[in-house]
Amino acid sequence: LSDTSFSRYVQLGDMNPHLIFHIFLPVLIFESAFAMDIHVFKKVVWQCMLLAGPGLLLAAFLTAIVAKYAFTQYEWTWPACLLLGTILSATDPVAVVALLKELGASPVISTMIEGESLFNDGTAIVIFAVLKEAVLIKNCDPNWESCYYNGVTSKCNCLDYTCSIPQTAGEILLHFVRVSFGGPLLGLLVGNIAVMCLQRVFNDALIEITITLVSAYITFFVCEGILGVSGVLGVVSCGLLISYYRHSISPEVEHTMHHFWEIVVYLTNTMIFMLAGMIVSLKALNGDVGPMDLVYLIIIYVSVNVIRVIVLAFYYPVMKAFSYQLSTGEYALVAWGGLRGAVGLALALIIQADVNVVPASVRTKFVFHVAGIVILTLVVNGTTTRNLVEYFGLSKIPDRNKRMMTERFKELLAEQHQSVLDLRAQALYYDTNWSELEKLISLESLLPPKHRDPYCKKEERIKVTQEMLRDDSKHVYLNTVEASVHQQYGGGTLEAGSARDLLFMVNQMRNSNFGDDVENTECRLLPAALGPFFELNSSIVADPAAVTSGPRMYYLLSRWRHAFDVTIGFKKCHDLVASRVFSLLPQSDAGRIVTTCKQAKSAANLIAENAIVDRQDISCMIKTKHAARLVLNKMRTSLNDFAHEGRVDAADRFLLLEMIERQMKKLRNFPSTLQPCTAEAALMDTPWYARSEDEAKDELLDILNSNSGGATVIEVEAYQ
Repeated sequence: LSDTSFSRYVQLGDMNPHLIFHIFLPVLIFESAFAMDIHVFKKVVWQCMLLAGPGLLLAAFLTAIVAKYAFTQYEWTWPACLLLGTILSATDPVAVVALLKELGASPVISTMIEGESLFNDGTAIVIFAVLKEAVLIKNCDPNWESCYYNGVTSKCNCLDYTCSIPQTAGEILLHFVRVSFGGPLLGLLVGNIAVMCLQRVFNDALIEITITLVSAYITFFVCEGILGVSGVLGVVSCGLLISYYRHSISPEVEHTMHHFWEIVVYLTNTMIFMLAGMIVSLKALNGDVGPMDLVYLIIIYVSVNVIRVIVLAFYYPVMKAFSYQLSTGEYALVAWGGLRGAVGLALALIIQADVNVVPASVRTKFVFHVAGIVILTLVVNGTTTRNLVEYFGLSKIPDRNKRMMTERFKELLAEQHQSVLDLRAQALYYDTNWSELEKLISLESLLPPKHRDPYCKKEERIKVTQEMLRDDSKHVYLNTVEASVHQQYGGGTLEAGSARDLLFMVNQMRNSNFGDDVENTECRLLPAALGPFFELNSSIVADPAAVTSGPRMYYLLSRWRHAFDVTIGFKKCHDLVASRVFSLLPQSDAGRIVTTCKQAKSAANLIAENAIVDRQDISCMIKTKHAARLVLNKMRTSLNDFAHEGRVDAADRFLLLEMIERQMKKLRNFPSTLQPCTAEAALMDTPWYARSEDEAKDELLDILNSNSGGATVIEVEAYQ
């Protein structure tokens, strides 16, 4: 039984590495791109592309020099050394990115590290495919197989051969351009199709998750298997596009989808490392590893870290020219956090499994050194990154966060104390051991020594300056606006495109200098954010009033509808800010923010009124749609309450929920325009109108009808 079990274990080592490459790699790449914060990624996209393109080429060349002149016993050719350098230059900083998020480091630096990894994986695989041709038997001179005839050396010394890339430099360049641009183009195509499919599905987690999963695999398989272009870069572009249009995913499904992809990536990484470990133990460590191999491993490990520093230093003048400039500590973190992982292992396993690779030592030694570098970067670099972050103060907690933590912690303790008092007043808990309960619920016992809250020591006092108060105002204001956008979108009262545009405006304001108050920036960015949606493109529509049908009318209606939706969402954001700000900021700062909200809403009204004065039909459509969704949301909430209280069976709840969500889905296909109800219909249900005399009714209707021509969605302030 043991022999049989061991033989099955050995058979796993013969698994085709291309299977690993095509099954596991698409989900790893897609999840990284899909989870990317696009607004943050825009700040560092050029740094990522610089390090992933020219940076990887330089790193691969320098690593090849080390391998050529340090690995003297291997006698590898230059193409073999360049191939190893390319594989070892592909980074996979999953552990570092997770640690940075845990430590609360700047999301910009973690996004840059992960973004570089996405692009340089694609670049490394493209170069790998070219260089691999130079280590195959068919491209060696004299022909490797002609060296032996019936086991006897005949025409040449088999140690004296040369291998070369069969393509010319021009052919390689053309191939590189085709592969590098063809993949992203297909990825954008598949991503757009996936987004359109997602927009037509409502609150169906199974279908929406399947769409994203299928889009990743279709992109990769078509790129690699049919078109011969970069599948990695195709999946990256597909994932980034879906991430940009992430609001096409149903709000109720988005959280589930992210959990799904996190689990899939965790299992995928686990499977790759497990399979790689088995193959390394069975193939690379099967009596072929000597003391010099371990020495070479230490040399190449030190070299790849030093080379990464050299690459960053070499491109430092160029990176300084970009809008976001790294600090010294961030440069050190980027250099030390370049871990190696799944992609490098997959490429090394492909080399190991190809019997046509020469010399034979390339096959086993590649796997050994790549696996060794992966282990060393994970064990050494990964575990010491925390110390590096703390040394450079990259996770230093701002004073604003300390002050807010102190206030929220006090509120939480007060809530805890009040809950205990309420329980003491209940007869049911008369025999509760309250002293033991205090130990069980105490948060102070979990604090670091001599701390009054998780951030501050007892004796620590934070000096509050005017600049800090302004920073607090900005932080609270933008966080509340962002929360309102997500709340409106989650409730179905804000369209996906409108939510995306409002969040983009919030990120613009985060990156701007507020000066003395938020009003200046708010009023400066508001026209830039809302105005373009109302402006008419004269090259498409010369006379909007003359357009009544056709594509141009559809263009106008969609533009106006989006403008009204953004404007109403913008105003509701400021309603939420005005209602919450007094509980979050001092009285004077809160009053200033409320003034800002009023000015912002007035500016929004003015922008819309100046651009559109006769589109009551769009106003009516949007408000009717919003009102319907609010009512349906309330019904769904009540139904869930019924289920929690045991007032409805599971089957009955499912039936009623399906009916409510079918009505919600209909709102997606709501007409672009809707005529407002007449004044008489609006007044019909009011008791005082029903009791009025006919003559008074007629007179009132005449007055209302004569003044209704100029009413607009903004003048009828339903959300004030």
